[in-house]
Amino acid sequence: MHVPTDIRKRIREIPALADLTDDAMERLLADATTRRLEPGEVLIVEGEIATAAYLIIEGEVEILRATGDGEVVVASRGTGELVGEMGLLMEARRNATVRA
Repeated sequence: MHVPTDIRKRIREIPALADLTDDAMERLLADATTRRLEPGEVLIVEGEIATAAYLIIEGEVEILRATGDGEVVVASRGTGELVGEMGLLMEARRNATVRA
């Protein structure tokens, strides 16, 4: 997949990925897609089957869990952080909703 140069540059600025070789970066990006979310847009829905993890290139998301009275924000993640990786690693359904 073609990842725009500005996105590649932002990825290189994330400390955990800054030292990747060009080859390793290409392998990482081979199956990647980019997505821009509007404020309030939902990325992950609690209870869905996990099919992807997401690296936040810029911005912030809220992590919400369902309660008897609706949803409650339990955490937030921002630039350079991952969301959705636990569902993939554990081969489980999503345990929270993630919203921009």
